[in-house]
Amino acid sequence: MSEFDAVRTLANQEVDYAIKMIPSFADLFRKQTVDFERVGVQRKADFYLGAAWVTATNFFAFDFTKNFKRSPTMQENMIIMQAVYTKLPELRKAISDLGIE
Repeated sequence: MSEFDAVRTLANQEVDYAIKMIPSFADLFRKQTVDFERVGVQRKADFYLGAAWVTATNFFAFDFTKNFKRSPTMQENMIIMQAVYTKLPELRKAISDLGIE
């Protein structure tokens, strides 16, 4: 497996992990009062989508550095962005399955 393939695999794993975390985001924010207007989102679902996006990209940066012993390049960061974008339907479904609109 080339390093490029390994980076793509890692990116997809991080997005899958973020999808699994969506119920935890929902539990956390249902227990707190979140002023969605102040945050600047119109739909709660978009707030959770943003949380999943950040989770995937943050864990990617952390695990990439741990696995490859260096920070990701701009091109490698674009791989995680593409992975998140490609899996948007799965992210949105996980949010929708919780009844978050």
